[in-house]
Amino acid sequence: MDARTLEASRARLAELRREEIEQLAVSAAAIAGSLVLTSVYRPLVLPLFAGGVALGVLAIRCLWRRWDLVDRLADDRDAHDIPEVRAYAIRQGRVEDEKKVDGS
Repeated sequence: MDARTLEASRARLAELRREEIEQLAVSAAAIAGSLVLTSVYRPLVLPLFAGGVALGVLAIRCLWRRWDLVDRLADDRDAHDIPEVRAYAIRQGRVEDEKKVDGS
């Protein structure tokens, strides 16, 4: 992996993390707003709730895409310069080592 690809991967991980947090925050705000509006103005409850759920689904999609990218990068030693990838690779290595010890 060359330096340009490594930096692009690092930037993509940061971007996915930021999108995930933003979408989760807006989703929580929309769902909370829909709960508050149940007693104030009922016509907005359903659209806000539906929007909150939709943003929650998009946040889960970002989470999945980030996890998939980290999983793919963990196979490349050069990508272990990224702390998130290194931590994931270490966790995966421990799991594999425990399986070897157990004889499974």
